[in-house]
Amino acid sequence: MLIEEDTSMKKSLAVIFGAALSLAAGSASAAIDLTTVTAAFTDLGTAQVAVGGLLLVAAVTAVSYKWIKGMLFG
Repeated sequence: MLIEEDTSMKKSLAVIFGAALSLAAGSASAAIDLTTVTAAFTDLGTAQVAVGGLLLVAAVTAVSYKWIKGMLFG
């Protein structure tokens, strides 16, 4: 008799645990707000343009320095 009671207890705990998981999953997926993620991606694009522009300025400066150095000392 003890084995039968233990099995029914495990089954009822499994049902309760499954119900709790399904409720938690439903509320967790409903709580996701994508506006902050979209705003972050917009800011990321702006930052990429800024960094790309700075890299181009650095490259132009380096090449110009090399050309001027070559004209003066070469």
